[in-house]
Amino acid sequence: LTSQPSDSLLAYMIDLRKTMTEVLNLLLFSENNDVIDQALLRILNFFDVDRVYVGSFQEDNQIVDVTHEVTCDGVISMREDLLRQLTREDIPWWFEEIGQGRDIIINDVSQMPEAAHKEQEVIQMQSILSLLVIPIFKNGAPIGFIGLDSVRRYRRWNALDLENLRILTDIISSAIDRKQAQGLMEHTTQQFMKSESKFQLSLIHISEPTRQAEIS
Repeated sequence: LTSQPSDSLLAYMIDLRKTMTEVLNLLLFSENNDVIDQALLRILNFFDVDRVYVGSFQEDNQIVDVTHEVTCDGVISMREDLLRQLTREDIPWWFEEIGQGRDIIINDVSQMPEAAHKEQEVIQMQSILSLLVIPIFKNGAPIGFIGLDSVRRYRRWNALDLENLRILTDIISSAIDRKQAQGLMEHTTQQFMKSESKFQLSLIHISEPTRQAEIS
């Protein structure tokens, strides 16, 4: 192993730890009303994507509402126009994938399956090239999702992207759900240590994720 990937990985881990700390501090100690959006902005910068959002299931999982969204400079938000109060009939494939607890990994929106043609239309209206979405769970059941959109370039999401998004999503969902934050820092530290071990192995080999909804 050369020093270059080791140095790169070290910088990456420092950036991840910094992002986790910033998100935790925001969610646990900030009194601002837009604290969730501020946390999502940290995630947007970490992944170098163009849009990050949170969707929430409502009315017995028959409606999904994108409740929070942040975008980078130059990317227009279409949340109010397209992503409020979507029904199961509007995006049935999306409901099925998230409802079953599956990640949605799309490297190329133009290659989405026919079953997702309604979702593809909504996605293309936002000029999205690639996206990564994972469920948010409560008591083992999906209650919504968090997503990353890439508008300026295609992304081929890898195992580290998926793992890091899960860690940060766990922080956000835990902080939102728990009025009392005791134990959250310890839980997050354990998650970070597990991730750090995986990153060390990634110096040898980083494999692409093989999820049910992956689109090459």
